[in-house]
Amino acid sequence: MAKIATAALGRPMIRSRAIIEHTELTAAGTSDTVDIMRIPAGAVVEHVFIEVPTLFADAGSISAVTIKVGDGSDDDAYLTALACFTGASQARQEAAGAGPFVLQQAQTLVATFTATGANFGDGSTTDLDAGTIVVTAMYRIV
Repeated sequence: MAKIATAALGRPMIRSRAIIEHTELTAAGTSDTVDIMRIPAGAVVEHVFIEVPTLFADAGSISAVTIKVGDGSDDDAYLTALACFTGASQARQEAAGAGPFVLQQAQTLVATFTATGANFGDGSTTDLDAGTIVVTAMYRIV
């Protein structure tokens, strides 16, 4: 019988979290992009998911908000448009096909928000009254 050697291989997982508050969405337009985290070259992204502890809300003209998560070359590489406005039922969502992705070069993950009905703000202040999104990426370095 062959001799078998066993060793623990692998690297510890790294969890990177970004909290995006409604006050960060101030674009004088219906789309706003927020840089959320930098993932280093050589990382293997295993999971990307969002949590919505507080749905976005507006007592004014905004009637819907969606979020997608991607990078500079594909704005929905990790998560396609997900409703995160008052009345949405989603509180936690793992990105479809979120991993593993092997990054040949460092990437900045971005969250792109889209509003329906009105602009997010005037360029310096927001029209939203509430909302918090938590984006978590879990990755390891090889």
